[in-house]
Amino acid sequence: MNICGLGVSGSYLFRRLTDLGFTVNAYDVKRPDYYIPCGYATNERKIEEYCKLAGMNFDDYVISRADDVIVAGDNFAEHTFKSLGLCTFDKNRFEHDMIKDLKIMKSMPNYSNGVSLDCSGISRALLGQSSDDYSMGAIEYLTDNAHHKSFYFNFYSKARGYFWEFPMGDRYHVGAGGLDQVENLRRIDSYHKILVTGRRIRLKPLFENMSKENILGIGEAIGCVSPITGEGIVPSLKSAELFIECAKTYDDIPMLFEKYGEKIRKEFGRYYGLHLLVKNLQEGKTMTINNIRFARTAMKEFREFGVNITAQAVLSHFIKPKRKK
Repeated sequence: MNICGLGVSGSYLFRRLTDLGFTVNAYDVKRPDYYIPCGYATNERKIEEYCKLAGMNFDDYVISRADDVIVAGDNFAEHTFKSLGLCTFDKNRFEHDMIKDLKIMKSMPNYSNGVSLDCSGISRALLGQSSDDYSMGAIEYLTDNAHHKSFYFNFYSKARGYFWEFPMGDRYHVGAGGLDQVENLRRIDSYHKILVTGRRIRLKPLFENMSKENILGIGEAIGCVSPITGEGIVPSLKSAELFIECAKTYDDIPMLFEKYGEKIRKEFGRYYGLHLLVKNLQEGKTMTINNIRFARTAMKEFREFGVNITAQAVLSHFIKPKRKK
């Protein structure tokens, strides 16, 4: 079995499959000191179960835990909510330690042999780009100060993106992701820069483009990223574990791929509706039946991320009708 990409899903698969007795070749293009572009935030209550399966203690990697979370928007005032496990963690060390005793190939393996797993995220290095893809750009600073000492989200109007401030011990990750990179930069450019990073984030499920010949996509490569929160860490780990469940049962590649696809669509099928909600809002379609239907799913998505959003004012950000002139 071959793995392309050793981010969170690739590292997890390398660890788990090796421990289960599979022969695994793994390769990654990034240099050892590469600083991963990421908000470094996840829900520790959700990620803990995968850490235990990989023989790790997630508590060793937590940097800051949220007590309260501030949520605001361009068209609604600030609200403070309780955390449901939101935290920041040392993702660089986490991924390193996951596979530190495993042998990474120094040159690219032959991906035409056996099952090859594309864990390369936004690049889809093995699968190739999908014609119906959808992503947003994001830029982020590591800084020594922020306007809010708590975890903070501010959502752009018309679902164009959001700005965040996340505590990281005595530092902060401040970032902005959205359709307009000029707007993203404007929102964070006043902050002191210790380190600057950025990337594109896939915000559409690509579950109809999950495989090609002997290649199968995992995690962000197939759109296992919440279209609402941009969280991809726990969803990527979940997708990896779903593959492992199938790999333990099916030797036949077509059957393995088919059963994995069924599990992915069942687990993450809600992402289709959430992506439609975002697109509707961006196109000015506010009061629609689908928006009302998927707004409740969006609220649940925040709770999955670790934010106990309940306020009707925030819900109205997603379905608020235009005022008549």
